[in-house]
Amino acid sequence: SLEPLPEDQVHQAITTWMVWVRSYVKEQGGHLLQRLSSLRSLQGLRDPPSVTCDEWPLVVQRLLRLPNLDMWSELYRSLITSRAQQLVSVHWDAALKQLQQQIRAATQNASLESKQTEVDLMWYMWKESSNDLNNLDNLKTTKGLWLKSKGMTPRVAELCIGLENKVCSLLADLTSLCPEQEVDPALLAISHTLKTHQQTVCATLISRLVQFVKDELRGVTVTSESAAML
Repeated sequence: SLEPLPEDQVHQAITTWMVWVRSYVKEQGGHLLQRLSSLRSLQGLRDPPSVTCDEWPLVVQRLLRLPNLDMWSELYRSLITSRAQQLVSVHWDAALKQLQQQIRAATQNASLESKQTEVDLMWYMWKESSNDLNNLDNLKTTKGLWLKSKGMTPRVAELCIGLENKVCSLLADLTSLCPEQEVDPALLAISHTLKTHQQTVCATLISRLVQFVKDELRGVTVTSESAAML
């Protein structure tokens, strides 16, 4: 007849196997997640399995000598969270680079066209225009009294709208991955981590944008038009 294996031997073997599994999943799973390029693509992976074996707690207690073990949280949550953080950083970095390119293009156009609208903000704000009293449905556009009340020229407003669209797109992706009505503790942990990460990335982006403007102003050939734009 077969003799039962000593519990200590089984415990040691399973513990060693778990160490290998963690390492393998971290390496191979990380490589696979690099193929996902959007936060929405992670949505189907974020949910832990809803059905588990009834005897699982007993198995964990007998073999691993632990009260319980959530394999999803143990093996996959950190991977998914890490990839989501990377994608947030990539999204913001791309948004900043695009905004920098648009700012350079706008300053160059202002210099070439020599538009007084961009050179003299006070002149623009006080000059009456047929577009000042546009209809109510189009108040928040790149024209009209609403824009003048904010102290922005149409060219600057276009830059802000482009950045706002990027931010809204990222927010929609984050909301799909981390719904506000989420109650699962494991998923709430992911949500909190991503929100904290995004705040850090946003603060860094603002600092980089301010430094970019300062560097542009230090340029050798800065005209009055481009300086007004910046």
